[in-house]
Amino acid sequence: SYTALQFRGTLGQSEALKPLRWVGATGAARDAAGQVWTTAGNEADAFVDGKLVRRVPLAFSVRQMRGAGSTLLLLGDDDKFYGFDGVKGSTTPLAPAKLPDGQTVRAFTLGAEDVLTVLSNTGAVYRWGNATWSLVLRATPLEGGFVSLGFDPATQRLVLGSGWPDAKLYRYDMTGKAAGVQ
Repeated sequence: SYTALQFRGTLGQSEALKPLRWVGATGAARDAAGQVWTTAGNEADAFVDGKLVRRVPLAFSVRQMRGAGSTLLLLGDDDKFYGFDGVKGSTTPLAPAKLPDGQTVRAFTLGAEDVLTVLSNTGAVYRWGNATWSLVLRATPLEGGFVSLGFDPATQRLVLGSGWPDAKLYRYDMTGKAAGVQ
């Protein structure tokens, strides 16, 4: 049997104002001015105290968004990474999303020294510098694979999260040396 759900009003929005043009977002992050930004399609929307305060059109659709302190990172459908300045409402191209191993980007973050760092679908981690991708590490394949990438500024270590059934956090220093598992 099937269950029916009926919605009245604007799906995904609870306050009465101009409807958002999306139901789900590709990410959320706070900018240097304290606004919370989300991206969906080819626009970025800023919220303050839960209210939509600004909408910025983008020249590309956003596949993924990550917050990284004062710099917001966007991965566009044009296979490029961008920095997004929420205060100015502008983007700056950072790097191509074409990786040396021919795989796609699974996750990304700003690593040590605010360098764009990415995890590929193969478990390889790359850093962008001097207009090229350089290999940091090639993680040992696991059942479930690696699904997330972060950077711990307190320890200056990369953190790779594995999927089910392993479901652990693997830490590496920026040279690729293993530094612990949780």
